[in-house]
Amino acid sequence: MGVSAPTVVKWIDGGALRAHRTPGGHRRVAVADLVAFADSRQMSHSFGEVSKTPPTQELVLVVDAGEDLALVLKQMLQGRGVTRVEVAHDAFEAGLMVGVHRPAVVVIDPGMPDLDPWSALSAMRPRLAPGGGVVALVAVYSGEIRALVEEGLVEVGLTKATDLHRLGDEVMALLNR
Repeated sequence: MGVSAPTVVKWIDGGALRAHRTPGGHRRVAVADLVAFADSRQMSHSFGEVSKTPPTQELVLVVDAGEDLALVLKQMLQGRGVTRVEVAHDAFEAGLMVGVHRPAVVVIDPGMPDLDPWSALSAMRPRLAPGGGVVALVAVYSGEIRALVEEGLVEVGLTKATDLHRLGDEVMALLNR
C-alpha cells in the first residue's frame, strides 16, 4: 500500500478503516477489512496473495517495537555472518517487508502492540523463502507461544532474556536447513 503506520492509525481512529481494540488497547485489523479498504480506494496491495518477488535466502527480518533490542539483534546476527538483516518496528511495516523481501527467517515479538500473532504469522508463513522459519522472541513464555509452536506458525519460542548465542544458533539452524 505504500503508507506509513501512523497513516493507518489515522484511518482507524477516523473510522475509515474498521478495527477493534484488544483489552490492552491495541488496534487489530482483519485481513479481509484491510483488503476491502484498499480495494475500495483503488490502492495497490498484495494482501492475500503470495508475492511474486523471488525469496531472499539470506535475509533475516527482525520485528520488535524496541529499537535498542532490534539493533542488538541485528548486530549479533551480522556478527554471526548473516549478510542481510532488516528491521521492522511495527506489524504494518513487518507485513510490507515480508511481502516485498520474502525473508528466510523472521525473528518476531508476537506480543507487540497492534499485532494479532495468529493472523500475522498465518499471513507471513506462505511468504517466507522456501524452508524459512519464524522465531518468536517474547518477554514471557506462555501457553499462547506454545500453541503457536504446536500449530506450526513458529519453529521456536524464546524469551527475550535468552542468551543471544542460543538465539543466533536457532536463526542459523533455520537458515541452513
